Amino acid sequence: MRAWTALRSMSKTSSPGSASNARILWCRRVPASSTSRSRAHPFISVMHVRSCRNRAINLSRSICRWPRSSPNASTATRSGPSGTFWIISAPRSRSTGLTAPIPGRPVRLRGYPADWRQRSRGLEFGLVGNITKQWQVSAAYTLQDAEITQTTTAAPAGRAVAQTPRHVFALWNRYDVVRRLGVGFGVYHQSQSFNTISNTSVLPSYTRLDAALYVPIVKGVEAQVNIENLTNARYFPTAHTDNNISTGAPVNARFSLNARF
Repeated sequence: MRAWTALRSMSKTSSPGSASNARILWCRRVPASSTSRSRAHPFISVMHVRSCRNRAINLSRSICRWPRSSPNASTATRSGPSGTFWIISAPRSRSTGLTAPIPGRPVRLRGYPADWRQRSRGLEFGLVGNITKQWQVSAAYTLQDAEITQTTTAAPAGRAVAQTPRHVFALWNRYDVVRRLGVGFGVYHQSQSFNTISNTSVLPSYTRLDAALYVPIVKGVEAQVNIENLTNARYFPTAHTDNNISTGAPVNARFSLNARF
């Protein structure tokens, strides 16, 4: 098995912090191999940050000077988490993780004013890498437990936050059959969740199968065909109210042309 990438973050949400700005508290980079300084060899980088609410930090541009293989989108969420950010890198792979408390008062939640306090605890795990030179795999799993912690006119304490499934799993494979042809196959699963904060009706769990076809045309240009919901499953991904529920799209296909400069 080739080099793998792992991403894991644990979060415990509480009330917004009082920090006035974002700052880096400490940063460490530790080579995973003491015999080589090459970027092609594994290394571990860890940085602890503190940030105020509604402020984002682009961690990939920090004083740690991550290598070129580091992700470009390793940016803290809008709610401004404080915690420990880490990267584990190995040849042909990369990963990011963030262990942080995230303020739990969003601007909008499915049409309801967010005038209550809420808390979310959970775990995220992701894996990206190559099994062989032709076979790429990416997988992700999220475990989340979100509830309202303060009683208001909108909802009593103890109710679940709307549309936050406890389990979400996604898997995607791409296999390059020949130089001019690649195929993809994936599965997405989501457990049931409540439609709204009333907690009187639920969105049932569902599993969706998807596929793709990749055809390189010239260097840097690739045609792609995606087929979503292969089994034409009936599912309900979102809801606006308890009586206004959106249905998922039936089996469908789309064509795209990708170019890299």
